Amino acid sequence: MFRSIDDFVAAWTDENEKTRKVLAALTDASLAQKVTPKGRSLGFLAWHVVTTITEMLPLAESPRRARAPIRPCRSRRARSRRPTTRPQRRSDRP
Repeated sequence: MFRSIDDFVAAWTDENEKTRKVLAALTDASLAQKVTPKGRSLGFLAWHVVTTITEMLPLAESPRRARAPIRPCRSRRARSRRPTTRPQRRSDRP
């Protein structure tokens, strides 16, 4: 539970960095790997993480099979959704 916008921004920043590291570790070969025999592939899950930043909006083009575009696409989407303004609450006002 977040008690302030600063708490949320700190958590967002931390989680964004962790996700960036996970996506950087993916290889083209690992994208086809499934977590369980009947489960989704790592590539599917990576693209799910990328596209859900913009609240489940579809990509303009179909997901690719190579890892190269995953990280930059997610980074762009994460930056576009990072909170940039901090609304003033009554408790924040002088």
